[in-house]
Amino acid sequence: MEHTITVTTVQRTKAASNHHIQPSTQDKIGSPVVSQASRDYSPPPSNIPETPIPLCKLELQSLPVNVRTIANPAPLGLCAFALTSFLSNCVALNVGGMKVAGVSMSLALSYGGIAQVLAGMWEMAAGNTFGATTFCSFGAYWISFSLISTFDDTDFTRSTVDPLCQNELLMGLFMLGWCIFTTLMLLCTLKSNLAMFSLYFFMDMNYLLLGIAHIQCNSHGEIPVALERTGGIFGILAASSAWYNAFAAISDINNSFLIVPVGHFPWSTAAHLRRVKAKEFVPRNVFPHYGAIPRSYFLGHHRAGLTKMKSMLSTIDYVVECRDYRAPVTSINPMFEEALGKMRRLVVYTKRDLGSTPRSSAQKIIERKLQGFDPKSAVFFTSSSSRQDVSQIIKHLRTDAEAPDKLVGCRVLVVGMPNVGKSTLINNLRNSGTGKAKAMKTGQQPGITRKVATQVKIIDRENGSHVYVLDTPGVFMPYVPEAENMLKLALCGCVKDNVISAITMADYLLYHINLNDPSVYKRWSEPTNDVVPLIESFARQTGLLAKGGVPMMDGAALLFIQKWRQGELGQFLVDDLEAEEQRRGDPTQTPRMSMTQALRVERTTRKNKPDATTSDL
Repeated sequence: MEHTITVTTVQRTKAASNHHIQPSTQDKIGSPVVSQASRDYSPPPSNIPETPIPLCKLELQSLPVNVRTIANPAPLGLCAFALTSFLSNCVALNVGGMKVAGVSMSLALSYGGIAQVLAGMWEMAAGNTFGATTFCSFGAYWISFSLISTFDDTDFTRSTVDPLCQNELLMGLFMLGWCIFTTLMLLCTLKSNLAMFSLYFFMDMNYLLLGIAHIQCNSHGEIPVALERTGGIFGILAASSAWYNAFAAISDINNSFLIVPVGHFPWSTAAHLRRVKAKEFVPRNVFPHYGAIPRSYFLGHHRAGLTKMKSMLSTIDYVVECRDYRAPVTSINPMFEEALGKMRRLVVYTKRDLGSTPRSSAQKIIERKLQGFDPKSAVFFTSSSSRQDVSQIIKHLRTDAEAPDKLVGCRVLVVGMPNVGKSTLINNLRNSGTGKAKAMKTGQQPGITRKVATQVKIIDRENGSHVYVLDTPGVFMPYVPEAENMLKLALCGCVKDNVISAITMADYLLYHINLNDPSVYKRWSEPTNDVVPLIESFARQTGLLAKGGVPMMDGAALLFIQKWRQGELGQFLVDDLEAEEQRRGDPTQTPRMSMTQALRVERTTRKNKPDATTSDL
């Protein structure tokens, strides 16, 4: 007895009846493209009565075309072409003196031929006309090539040309015919990407040079070695490019730590869609502050170092105050204004190369504004990776008319917030002034220098009044009134990375990157205001995964921040200089917190920490 099942007719809605699936573009190499014939599945009219359908027949009914899915066959075809072409062109290059062997011909027939034809058939099922044409054609090429190489004893007795040369002439025409076909396919890659274009260009040159080489054979059937080997080199390049394209098509964030770029042309569809998305992207104008951000990082050695500095002022002739170029306003410690009194001061903005593009008009505008903030002090700018900028500081200290001329020499005290580059500046001054190696230990985290160091000579004077500098521990302010300023200092490395959540710092960095140039992280994500998917993608592509492939979010966030600190995610300031100019020009604005006020708030913070960390948010 045959089992039956009743199928209830489903009414198609008006919205569904008006919807048509459009053919998608091929963004990733060889990705299936829905054909134009893929339309909505139209059920029978509702007035047809329900009909019992045998279960065995129901199982044979096909699904609608638009919901069929197959794997991407392009990597199979590309790998088949790559290996076969690699081995064949090794023969052309006479690698190891090898000739055409059975292994290469069997590979050309099975892998290069049959596997590529199958890949072409699957591309046809996926609706990719370009992939179907190329894979089926080149599969047929390798099948033909294997047969020609196996049965090369053609009878040319009726020809007036030498049989050997006739055979090579036909092979040359065979290659030139494939050169014409490859050229046509090359023209169809001009709107795809550089990786695919390179593949077809190398293939085209391979067929062209080998075809010319076979046509120019002599009466002994010998072809020009130089042309043959040059064509073989292009064949090896084509094989390498095919493997590269195959890996780019297979690899993704779910199976590989390495995602290789394919280099979309600026005029390609993928690049156009990316530009459209970038134009539609709207970055955040305000960063949402978090209540868990601490407002103080005033440690014990900060207090001891500040006390020691105050006791040494009678023996100090100069004060060099270092500030971070990326946060030129926030990295000013107001405690130095009160603690160091009216000492003659040099202001040095460090890490200049990380805050702006070298020798750009924007850099000149920034530095002009910063010089206007301290009109009574000499202002200098130094880079983190170049020692040439310190020559101006050496020249100033050497020739300054007001510099003291004492027998014991000139003593310079270098001060600043933690990790703004004081020790690096001293090492560069020492190297530039005396030619000696570095004397101070440096690091990427604050707290390397924990006490006032011994003096280091940076300038030799003929009269014996040399110039010495003293390194000091970075001194943080006892209390930071605004949470955003604490984030800025933490982002620049003035605070240890474990004080504030790494995800919070990465989110704040993303906020600033989006305001400047979101394209700097396009390797990992489209422009976004959500930091979590970005860090997840970044973790997968950099290999920061825990057991089970779970992204290590904190570690990835810290690495993401470190890339910005090294200048790999754009150069910009986190401070608004125009707002600072308006603040300084407004007489109604309240002055910065004094040292006494800051210490009082710091004591209150320690007594009532929860209130201090959640207020004023």
